[in-house]
Amino acid sequence: MDLLITFNDQPLDHVSVDPAGILSDHALITCHVPVTVGQDEVAERLIRGWRRADRDVLRRALLDSPLC
Repeated sequence: MDLLITFNDQPLDHVSVDPAGILSDHALITCHVPVTVGQDEVAERLIRGWRRADRDVLRRALLDSPLC
C-alpha cells in the first residue's frame, strides 16, 4: 500500500502515481505542495575563548555559586 498523507487543509496539485515494478515494488507518487517559509528567528549569543579565560577566577566563581 502506497500512501500520500497530508493535513485536511493542505492543497495538493498535479498528483501523479506511476505504477509499481519499474524501480521497486512500490508506486512512485509525486505532487506539488505549496509551502510557506517563515523568517528565521535571530538569536544573539556571546562566545568567549577558553584560552583567554582566567581559570583561577572561573574556579572561584564556580565554588562560590549555588552549583557547588
